[in-house]
Amino acid sequence: MRKATLFVAATLLPFLASCVGPAIAEDLLQNVERQATPISASAPTIHVTINEAINNSEDLDESVKQSLEIALRNANLFGEDAGDGYRIDADIVLASMSAIGFGSFEGKFDVHYVVRDDGGRTVFDETIKTVAGSDSWYFSGAARHRRSRAVQMANNVLEFVERFAAAARP
Repeated sequence: MRKATLFVAATLLPFLASCVGPAIAEDLLQNVERQATPISASAPTIHVTINEAINNSEDLDESVKQSLEIALRNANLFGEDAGDGYRIDADIVLASMSAIGFGSFEGKFDVHYVVRDDGGRTVFDETIKTVAGSDSWYFSGAARHRRSRAVQMANNVLEFVERFAAAARP
């Protein structure tokens, strides 16, 4: 009986491991234009909210926050000093995706971003809408689904960083 249990566990382990993918797409978040100098020496305060109609069982708000932190650090838009600096409010207004699929699980991901400078003035206020699917193939539909969501978030955050960097530079 014990050998049978070990056999089943060993057989299922590779399959179950393929179901797990990263909640964020760090590989894609490297694709930002690095600024020569930051616009502020202080690290920004990032606050992420999510439309209450969206199921947040995937902790989308935390994943968006982590994605923003990574992309902003890679872009060198802000320093790392503590203190009163810029505030970034990101409100996830739409996160939709096919419930089933044999392909990339394409979905929509819309985030409304508001950035305020250290004086409290709004310097950026836009909703960024992206449509994307998984850029990798996984045997498990759950892994493709998770990667699709990570790609959707990364594309949205990257577009925000690009637009904000252009707006922040004179």
